[in-house]
Amino acid sequence: MIVYNTKDVWLKPQWDIMQASYYYIHDCQFNDTGDYGGKSCIDFQDGDGSQFIDVYSCIVTYGKGYWGGGIYFKGNFDFNIKKICIYACQCFEYGAIAVLKSSDTSKYNLTYLTSSQCLPKIHPLYMKNFQEFSSSNVSFTPAPLGTYGIVRVESVHAIKKYNYNSFCNNTSSQSIVYFFDMKFSTKATHCNCLYNKAETYSIIIYHQNSIVNDINLHLKNFFIFGNQFYNYYTYEAWNLGKIFVENCSSDNHKASKAVIFVDELVNVTNDSYPIYKYYGTFACDVIQPIDEVSFQTPLETAHQTPFITLAQSPMVNPVIPIPDQIPQKTLVETPFQTFSQTPDVTERISNSVDKSNYYINLSDSPNDSNKLINGKWIIIAASLSAIIIAVIVLSIYIYRKRISKQNESDSEIEMVEETVITSKENISLTIENPLFTTTINGSDDPFKSAFEDSEIDGVFYITEN
Repeated sequence: MIVYNTKDVWLKPQWDIMQASYYYIHDCQFNDTGDYGGKSCIDFQDGDGSQFIDVYSCIVTYGKGYWGGGIYFKGNFDFNIKKICIYACQCFEYGAIAVLKSSDTSKYNLTYLTSSQCLPKIHPLYMKNFQEFSSSNVSFTPAPLGTYGIVRVESVHAIKKYNYNSFCNNTSSQSIVYFFDMKFSTKATHCNCLYNKAETYSIIIYHQNSIVNDINLHLKNFFIFGNQFYNYYTYEAWNLGKIFVENCSSDNHKASKAVIFVDELVNVTNDSYPIYKYYGTFACDVIQPIDEVSFQTPLETAHQTPFITLAQSPMVNPVIPIPDQIPQKTLVETPFQTFSQTPDVTERISNSVDKSNYYINLSDSPNDSNKLINGKWIIIAASLSAIIIAVIVLSIYIYRKRISKQNESDSEIEMVEETVITSKENISLTIENPLFTTTINGSDDPFKSAFEDSEIDGVFYITEN
């Protein structure tokens, strides 16, 4: 049977428990049922002791109620609840998971309960006069100020069972597991208490007000690990309470007065997790912290996931290595938004000089004087080398200039000689006169014997053309 959104039925019920003796609620799913100011999702009250209610293999999600978000049983009747999942329920007063309160003459069993993510209210799971509470798992449940415990139990029965329960990843303003005012001694065995947070008190508290001889709480084979309880204890006894701790494993056995350790005391490290088997259903699993390995993914996750990733997803493509980037301030502000952070810092060069410390301390280091002498010789050698190079360059320049001037003078003389000397030989001269024309045929030297003494015969040889 599936029951969905039946607020009117829960607000004004037309039936009462006296109409029958046996009620069987099997294989049912209740989603968004109950009334925040009225009846709970599964709600039975009153009775005359002749009624029996059997709830088996049911799921309650997003339930509501004034008391008990998932279940509210109160009255004189017996009942048995087995294999039920209560998820994300809420209530107005207290008991967001369930409130189970029977009379002193009635008995009930709650086994294989799984609950998770119920909304914050005091005493999320409140059980009074239980006979058996075992194989159950209460996880990820918050409880505000005024909460004595995430799971609060009390009973008047002498014979009762409290074993193989797990309380994991819960947050309480006071304690996680709370035993209150038992009429007889209680023995709780093989339970897990993991990764819970008690903000003001201890993880396990036994509070006994009634003065009864030899009343105690016996904790045996508990596994307690990864819990936060600040300045208080793992085990704490209040008022007249007395706790015996036998063969329990924990990473912290801090205890208050009236806590007695029996047999072996096992200290647990991160390498060992002897968790007892527990019953779990949807979203009620125990989450252990994994060994964190930081690695850079190619792309940033588009949204925040509700739970921690237990394992790295296999990558088909090779992972692009991206160096670790440390945000640091650069010397000059970037005029635009960069894609990634600057991996290194730019060193700022300071122009200010502290005149009070403006001196050379030669006594600080024995090598300072040698460094100064070596520096001077280097400067002198560099200066001499520069002077020599300058002299060589100047000499070469003067020499080349002198040679160029000499070449220019030689070229002028050659040009003068070329204007006088002719390269042609045996040139005949012709003298033309308007009266007559005469041709003189001479030898190589036409003026030969011109200046020698000779006899003048007064005869001219003239040849006419």
